[in-house]
Amino acid sequence: MRPRKGVERYGPRAMRTHELGSTAPSTARAGVGFAGLTLVTHAANFGFVVIAGRLLDPGPFSDLVALLGIVLLGLAPGMAVQALTAAGVLGAPSLVDRALGRRLGNLIGVVVVAVTTAAWVVLSIGGWLVLVAIPVAAALLPRTAVNEGLLQGHGRFPVLGWVMVAGATAKLVLGWLGMATIGTVDVAAVAVLAGYVTQYAASTAASHRHPAARGADADGAVRRAVGAMIGLLVVVHLDAVLAPAQLPALEAGRYATGVTAARITFWLPQFAVLLWFPRVVVDRTGRLVLAALLGVVGLGAIGSLGAVLLGPWLAETAFGPELGAIGPHLWRFVWIGAGALGLQVLTLADIAAGRRGASVLVGAAGVAVAAALLLTGPADAAAAAGVVAVPLAVAVAVGGGRAVVRARGAAG
Repeated sequence: MRPRKGVERYGPRAMRTHELGSTAPSTARAGVGFAGLTLVTHAANFGFVVIAGRLLDPGPFSDLVALLGIVLLGLAPGMAVQALTAAGVLGAPSLVDRALGRRLGNLIGVVVVAVTTAAWVVLSIGGWLVLVAIPVAAALLPRTAVNEGLLQGHGRFPVLGWVMVAGATAKLVLGWLGMATIGTVDVAAVAVLAGYVTQYAASTAASHRHPAARGADADGAVRRAVGAMIGLLVVVHLDAVLAPAQLPALEAGRYATGVTAARITFWLPQFAVLLWFPRVVVDRTGRLVLAALLGVVGLGAIGSLGAVLLGPWLAETAFGPELGAIGPHLWRFVWIGAGALGLQVLTLADIAAGRRGASVLVGAAGVAVAAALLLTGPADAAAAAGVVAVPLAVAVAVGGGRAVVRARGAAG
């Protein structure tokens, strides 16, 4: 019997609608529980940075922040591998196996060894433990991503949530104990490694009963998805790199303060993205993409309203009167984060469907953001935030228009 329209996506391996309930949470309780675990994970990661800022001297703390940025070189491949693995479980032809995850992890490890060594030699960041801990931590990200993609694809979101909590908690506890007793960037780096090792071990134990067979186009799919995720993360972080260089020192500090609001807007809803992705893989109507984009707009509206009402008080309380002066303008940064989240929705939708259009859109948004900052020469942090928000909003609007056209075509 021929499957109903909107159900089969990848031929004979595609899932039927009655099977979707077994691969994604079907109750509000599951979604709320996973959201709570994700928030605990974010709180533990944020707590690690706060504790490091209080226990380390300014120099070592700055070094640690730089090292955390280096570790994130493995984040884009990890996000891509997790998405492809989850999509493969749901019927896509490019399921990634653990061997491919290991090879990708080895490649990332080699790259991070080179970057960390350069930072160690040129900038004198940390000791020899840094040269071991940071590359190994980055190399574990693609390996862990395969395991977490299997859990995501099979709808085991409570288990996935606890895996994430385990890694973040291990990093927080060991980091606090180590920095309180020794107080060096080396021990902080070891705590980072311990967190990723814990998360990898937990995800391996939780996913071992789920096989990961490799599809024929796995290599090509990984290259395309990694490229798309790298472009997305570059756009997410580009303004934080370029804007301070265009501003006076105090305004640069205020912009960095405002970026916190953008990051919160982008990262906090990631639990919803993880819940949404398995469903969009088996949806041919395009309605889930449109619903997600409308949700992003709603999030931006609610977040910006909250920023207008509470931003001045929150910014001054958390960062002091000088940097907190950006508080009345935090709503602009909320829209920056919402724009980046909208681009992520479009990118993941293209990964699920094997398209590439979102990558071009993300690249154009990045070029537009860079050109706007470099050519307009904003006078203060608020003006810079406005300059960044506009190209992101335009890119999401264009992507939303494409999604509307595609949904109408599917309906017709």
